[in-house]
Amino acid sequence: MVKKKGKSKRITLKDKYKVERRVTEAHRKSRKKAKRDTKAGIKRFDHKTRKDPGIPNSWPFKKELLNEIAQARDLAEKRKELQKLQRSRGDLVDDGG
Repeated sequence: MVKKKGKSKRITLKDKYKVERRVTEAHRKSRKKAKRDTKAGIKRFDHKTRKDPGIPNSWPFKKELLNEIAQARDLAEKRKELQKLQRSRGDLVDDGG
């Protein structure tokens, strides 16, 4: 049995340049959109950023570290609320050290 030949990959130059032009237009359009988004403050999803895996269970003094992180978070939240309250009353903002 004779094996059939596959389809030729030759392409006319007109079609080749048309594809190149469309690709460059698409890239230009996406760059413009990204620039507009950054100016507008919209964050785009980045595949390179990874989620924080957290603290492994084998970490020594894990509970103490988690407590310190929680206390720091609470302190920052209280400080933020205090600044918001002071701003609403028109007082000067003092970050308290």
